[in-house]
Amino acid sequence: MAGILVLVGVIGGVILGTWSLGMRYGKRLLKVASILYVIPIIQLAAAIIFVLTFERIRRIDAMEPHPRGL
Repeated sequence: MAGILVLVGVIGGVILGTWSLGMRYGKRLLKVASILYVIPIIQLAAAIIFVLTFERIRRIDAMEPHPRGL
């Protein structure tokens, strides 16, 4: 029983975390991928979408100026 709860917690944490990143950066594709991650057959497609979207977010962050001292 505890193993099932841990599994649900881990998967739920990944989904909520990526969903909130999608909200923060305004990326609908990231929110869709977080939902697709739950479906076992489509998890590979979701992982590819994650990688592509995170790469775009990384490039966006690299172009924005950061405050001095950080």
